[in-house]
Amino acid sequence: RWTEEELTLINSWAFQGERVIHGNPSGVDNAVGTWGGALRYQAGKIIPLTRVPTLRILLTNTKVPRSTKVLVAGVKEKILKFPAIMNPVLDSIDAISQECQSVLEEMPANPSPEYYPVLEEFFDINQHHLNVLGVGHPSLDRLCQVTASHGLHSKLTGAGGGGCGITLLPP
Repeated sequence: RWTEEELTLINSWAFQGERVIHGNPSGVDNAVGTWGGALRYQAGKIIPLTRVPTLRILLTNTKVPRSTKVLVAGVKEKILKFPAIMNPVLDSIDAISQECQSVLEEMPANPSPEYYPVLEEFFDINQHHLNVLGVGHPSLDRLCQVTASHGLHSKLTGAGGGGCGITLLPP
């Protein structure tokens, strides 16, 4: 077991590594890698979620390389170019995150399978929004199509532009 002081130091060094690779990272990847669990990132703050269920997921690597730095710059450019269009998309993504957090925090006390269709819809809506932001990729669209043909729901994870996708596996 690491002390909190040691974990903070590890997280700090991991964040510096992320900065070298990604330029201006959120800090989520190194925080999850250091402390584990589920986190919510909002307005530059990382908030640990304390009551979340164990979910079965499938992580798929598209093996499509991408640059987080380039993707983030593209999103920023799109927001600056079309603020009246893009800001509502970002607001909707935030609302999805808040609703998802509420559902996840309700699930441990009442592990009903009825929550899964709601989470699946959140995945689908979020994936569409991420495509609008410009961080999708044909490989991720194909992942979503293939898993949908089997009744499953997927979305990109991480920076997008290739990389990995996450699929929710119902109980």
